[in-house]
Amino acid sequence: MTGYRLGYLAAPKPIVAAAAKLQSQITSCATSIAQHAGIAALLSPKEYIDGKVVELQGKRDKALASVLAIDGVTCPKPGGAFYLLPDVSKYFGRTAPNGETIDDANKLCLHLLSEYKVALVPGDAFGAPNTLRISYAATVANIEDAITKLGTCLASLKCP
Repeated sequence: MTGYRLGYLAAPKPIVAAAAKLQSQITSCATSIAQHAGIAALLSPKEYIDGKVVELQGKRDKALASVLAIDGVTCPKPGGAFYLLPDVSKYFGRTAPNGETIDDANKLCLHLLSEYKVALVPGDAFGAPNTLRISYAATVANIEDAITKLGTCLASLKCP
């Protein structure tokens, strides 16, 4: 259900009331498609859910190992969701082969997209400006391809 933005909150009444007040001002409602997908997810057999958890853990571990194999990149092991947030700040201030200076994660993401056809998200929006957000809710082949291209890109950047 990636991208459906569907959830629930279980909390003490004052917290739920405050969250409901905030939510009512920033969103209208979940789409009917998302609501039906949520029902299907909640009714899924435990074996299916357990299998998906194992699948995502395997993808996480493979993606994390690949990211950590890139020189100068650090990354904590995520405990939830399906994203890595590797710190790539060692490469900030370096110059790409096309002459562009990579000053921050945003410029690195734009460079990756234009030169390597890899779409990653700068970590700024998640309170981690030195990082990139990499989803591992994709095929193993796509994950491997993206991280390989990230490594190639970073290796191509020259110190000033």
